[in-house]
Amino acid sequence: MTQDEIIHLCKPYFGHLIEDGQHAFTDFDTLEPGIRLTVEKARPKFVHERLLALWEQRYGRDGRRKARMAEDCQGIKFLLIEGPKFCVGLRNKRLNRDFISSNHKSDHQSELRGTQSFPEFNMHVAHVFFGLRWTRALVPALSDMSITFECLTVQGRHAVEWRYTFWNASEGDNPQFPTQPLLIPPQPQPKSPLVKPKSDAPEMYRSKHSQGG
Repeated sequence: MTQDEIIHLCKPYFGHLIEDGQHAFTDFDTLEPGIRLTVEKARPKFVHERLLALWEQRYGRDGRRKARMAEDCQGIKFLLIEGPKFCVGLRNKRLNRDFISSNHKSDHQSELRGTQSFPEFNMHVAHVFFGLRWTRALVPALSDMSITFECLTVQGRHAVEWRYTFWNASEGDNPQFPTQPLLIPPQPQPKSPLVKPKSDAPEMYRSKHSQGG
Protein backbone atom coordinates (compact mmCIF):
# COMPACT_ATOMS: atom_id res chain seq x y z
CA MET A 1 0.00 0.00 0.00
CA THR A 2 1.89 3.02 -1.30
CA GLN A 3 1.25 6.75 -1.28
CA ASP A 4 0.24 6.62 -4.95
CA GLU A 5 -2.20 3.77 -4.32
CA ILE A 6 -3.92 5.67 -1.50
CA ILE A 7 -4.16 8.84 -3.60
CA HIS A 8 -5.53 6.84 -6.56
CA LEU A 9 -8.28 5.30 -4.38
CA CYS A 10 -9.29 8.67 -2.92
CA LYS A 11 -9.05 10.75 -6.10
CA PRO A 12 -12.57 10.07 -7.46
CA TYR A 13 -13.94 11.64 -4.26
CA PHE A 14 -11.83 14.82 -4.28
CA GLY A 15 -14.58 16.87 -5.94
CA HIS A 16 -17.10 16.05 -3.24
CA LEU A 17 -14.50 16.51 -0.50
CA ILE A 18 -13.78 20.02 -1.78
CA GLU A 19 -17.49 20.84 -2.02
CA ASP A 20 -18.26 19.53 1.46
CA GLY A 21 -15.17 21.15 2.98
CA GLN A 22 -16.11 24.56 1.60
CA HIS A 23 -19.73 24.06 2.67
CA ALA A 24 -18.82 23.13 6.26
CA PHE A 25 -16.38 26.03 6.57
CA THR A 26 -18.71 28.71 5.21
CA ASP A 27 -21.69 27.44 7.24
CA PHE A 28 -19.92 28.79 10.31
CA ASP A 29 -19.89 32.24 8.73
CA THR A 30 -23.69 32.26 8.49
CA LEU A 31 -23.74 33.06 12.20
CA GLU A 32 -24.55 36.70 12.95
CA PRO A 33 -21.17 38.56 12.82
CA GLY A 34 -21.33 39.80 16.38
CA ILE A 35 -21.92 36.26 17.63
CA ARG A 36 -19.43 34.62 15.26
CA LEU A 37 -16.52 36.76 16.43
CA THR A 38 -17.11 35.71 20.04
CA VAL A 39 -17.11 31.98 19.21
CA GLU A 40 -14.42 31.88 16.49
CA LYS A 41 -12.38 29.42 18.56
CA ALA A 42 -15.20 26.91 18.11
CA ARG A 43 -14.81 26.88 14.30
CA PRO A 44 -12.57 23.75 14.14
CA LYS A 45 -15.09 21.69 16.14
CA PHE A 46 -18.00 23.12 14.14
CA VAL A 47 -16.33 22.33 10.79
CA HIS A 48 -15.43 18.81 11.96
CA GLU A 49 -18.97 17.97 13.09
CA ARG A 50 -20.57 19.67 10.10
CA LEU A 51 -18.43 17.66 7.71
CA LEU A 52 -19.40 14.41 9.43
CA ALA A 53 -23.06 15.37 9.03
CA LEU A 54 -22.58 16.20 5.33
CA TRP A 55 -20.83 12.86 4.77
CA GLU A 56 -23.65 11.01 6.52
CA GLN A 57 -26.13 12.70 4.18
CA ARG A 58 -24.06 12.06 1.06
CA TYR A 59 -22.79 8.52 1.66
CA GLY A 60 -24.92 6.94 4.38
CA ARG A 61 -23.92 3.62 5.98
CA ASP A 62 -25.13 1.06 3.48
CA GLY A 63 -22.51 -1.72 3.45
CA ARG A 64 -23.10 -2.31 -0.26
CA ARG A 65 -21.68 1.12 -1.16
CA LYS A 66 -17.99 1.54 -1.93
CA ALA A 67 -17.92 4.79 0.06
CA ARG A 68 -19.84 4.89 3.32
CA MET A 69 -19.63 6.13 6.87
CA ALA A 70 -18.19 3.91 9.59
CA GLU A 71 -16.75 4.19 13.07
CA ASP A 72 -14.19 2.29 15.11
CA CYS A 73 -14.51 0.68 18.53
CA GLN A 74 -13.72 4.03 20.19
CA GLY A 75 -16.51 5.81 18.34
CA ILE A 76 -14.25 7.67 15.89
CA LYS A 77 -16.31 8.35 12.76
CA PHE A 78 -14.73 8.30 9.32
CA LEU A 79 -15.48 7.96 5.62
CA LEU A 80 -14.68 4.41 4.53
CA ILE A 81 -13.58 4.11 0.90
CA GLU A 82 -13.40 0.49 -0.20
CA GLY A 83 -10.87 -0.66 -2.80
CA PRO A 84 -9.99 -4.03 -4.34
CA LYS A 85 -6.82 -4.54 -2.26
CA PHE A 86 -7.33 -2.31 0.77
CA CYS A 87 -9.61 0.40 2.11
CA VAL A 88 -9.06 3.97 3.27
CA GLY A 89 -10.61 5.45 6.39
CA LEU A 90 -10.74 9.25 6.01
CA ARG A 91 -10.97 11.35 9.17
CA ASN A 92 -11.57 15.08 8.80
CA LYS A 93 -9.42 17.46 10.85
CA ARG A 94 -7.97 20.94 10.85
CA LEU A 95 -4.25 20.85 10.05
CA ASN A 96 -1.60 23.12 11.55
CA ARG A 97 1.20 24.91 9.69
CA ASP A 98 3.15 21.63 9.49
CA PHE A 99 0.11 19.71 8.17
CA ILE A 100 -0.28 17.78 11.45
CA SER A 101 -3.84 17.17 12.58
CA SER A 102 -5.16 18.76 15.74
CA ASN A 103 -5.87 15.84 18.06
CA HIS A 104 -5.77 15.14 21.76
CA LYS A 105 -3.06 12.70 22.81
CA SER A 106 -4.16 9.21 23.84
CA ASP A 107 -3.03 5.61 23.54
CA HIS A 108 -5.68 5.01 20.90
CA GLN A 109 -4.60 7.99 18.79
CA SER A 110 -1.00 6.76 18.98
CA GLU A 111 -2.06 3.23 18.04
CA LEU A 112 -3.83 4.51 14.92
CA ARG A 113 -0.64 6.27 13.82
CA GLY A 114 1.63 3.41 14.88
CA THR A 115 -0.26 0.82 12.83
CA GLN A 116 -1.41 3.45 10.27
CA SER A 117 -4.70 1.60 10.13
CA PHE A 118 -7.96 0.91 11.92
CA PRO A 119 -7.01 -2.53 13.25
CA GLU A 120 -10.38 -3.88 14.41
CA PHE A 121 -11.81 -4.44 10.93
CA ASN A 122 -11.27 -7.75 9.15
CA MET A 123 -9.76 -5.94 6.16
CA HIS A 124 -6.91 -3.45 5.91
CA VAL A 125 -8.27 0.07 6.45
CA ALA A 126 -5.55 2.71 6.08
CA HIS A 127 -5.76 5.58 8.59
CA VAL A 128 -5.73 8.80 6.49
CA PHE A 129 -6.69 12.40 7.22
CA PHE A 130 -8.71 14.78 5.07
CA GLY A 131 -7.27 18.02 6.37
CA LEU A 132 -8.26 21.65 6.00
CA ARG A 133 -6.16 24.71 6.77
CA TRP A 134 -7.36 28.28 7.05
CA THR A 135 -5.89 31.69 7.73
CA ARG A 136 -5.66 33.26 11.19
CA ALA A 137 -7.22 36.56 10.08
CA LEU A 138 -10.06 38.27 11.92
CA VAL A 139 -12.32 36.72 9.28
CA PRO A 140 -10.56 33.43 8.41
CA ALA A 141 -10.51 32.03 4.87
CA LEU A 142 -9.78 28.52 3.66
CA SER A 143 -6.23 28.17 2.36
CA ASP A 144 -5.94 24.52 1.27
CA MET A 145 -7.23 20.96 1.54
CA SER A 146 -5.06 17.83 1.60
CA ILE A 147 -4.98 14.18 2.45
CA THR A 148 -2.19 13.30 4.87
CA PHE A 149 -0.68 10.11 6.20
CA GLU A 150 0.57 10.38 9.77
CA CYS A 151 2.92 8.12 11.67
CA LEU A 152 4.41 7.67 15.12
CA THR A 153 8.08 8.55 15.53
CA VAL A 154 10.49 6.52 17.65
CA GLN A 155 10.09 9.27 20.27
CA GLY A 156 6.34 8.62 20.32
CA ARG A 157 5.40 11.87 18.58
CA HIS A 158 2.74 12.31 15.92
CA ALA A 159 4.27 13.28 12.57
CA VAL A 160 3.30 13.55 8.90
CA GLU A 161 4.86 10.92 6.65
CA TRP A 162 3.45 12.44 3.45
CA ARG A 163 0.73 14.78 2.24
CA TYR A 164 -1.09 15.44 -1.02
CA THR A 165 -2.71 18.87 -1.46
CA PHE A 166 -5.55 18.72 -4.01
CA TRP A 167 -7.04 22.20 -3.53
CA ASN A 168 -5.71 25.60 -2.52
CA ALA A 169 -7.19 29.07 -2.51
CA SER A 170 -4.93 30.48 -5.23
CA GLU A 171 -4.98 27.61 -7.74
CA GLY A 172 -8.28 25.86 -7.04
CA ASP A 173 -8.47 22.10 -7.56
CA ASN A 174 -5.34 21.89 -9.73
CA PRO A 175 -2.36 22.93 -7.57
CA GLN A 176 0.94 23.04 -9.41
CA PHE A 177 2.86 20.98 -6.84
CA PRO A 178 0.33 18.78 -5.05
CA THR A 179 2.59 15.95 -3.89
CA GLN A 180 4.94 16.42 -0.99
CA PRO A 181 7.63 13.72 -0.68
CA LEU A 182 8.28 12.06 2.66
CA LEU A 183 8.34 14.81 5.25
CA ILE A 184 10.37 12.77 7.73
CA PRO A 185 12.71 9.80 7.34
CA PRO A 186 10.96 6.43 7.54
CA GLN A 187 10.50 5.41 11.17
CA PRO A 188 10.59 1.86 12.49
CA GLN A 189 7.02 0.92 13.33
CA PRO A 190 5.58 -1.81 15.51
CA LYS A 191 4.47 -4.82 13.52
CA SER A 192 0.81 -4.53 12.58
CA PRO A 193 -1.38 -7.17 14.20
CA LEU A 194 -3.49 -9.50 12.12
CA VAL A 195 -6.51 -7.52 11.05
CA LYS A 196 -9.33 -9.11 13.00
CA PRO A 197 -12.43 -7.65 14.60
CA LYS A 198 -11.92 -6.96 18.29
CA SER A 199 -14.32 -8.61 20.67
CA ASP A 200 -15.77 -5.22 21.56
CA ALA A 201 -16.02 -4.03 17.93
CA PRO A 202 -19.57 -3.11 16.87
CA GLU A 203 -21.45 -6.26 15.84
CA MET A 204 -22.79 -4.58 12.70
CA TYR A 205 -19.25 -4.16 11.35
CA ARG A 206 -18.05 -7.63 12.33
CA SER A 207 -20.96 -9.29 10.57
CA LYS A 208 -21.08 -6.87 7.65
CA HIS A 209 -17.42 -7.08 6.73
CA SER A 210 -17.25 -10.83 7.31
CA GLN A 211 -19.82 -11.08 4.51
CA GLY A 212 -17.65 -9.05 2.17
CA GLY A 213 -19.73 -5.86 2.49
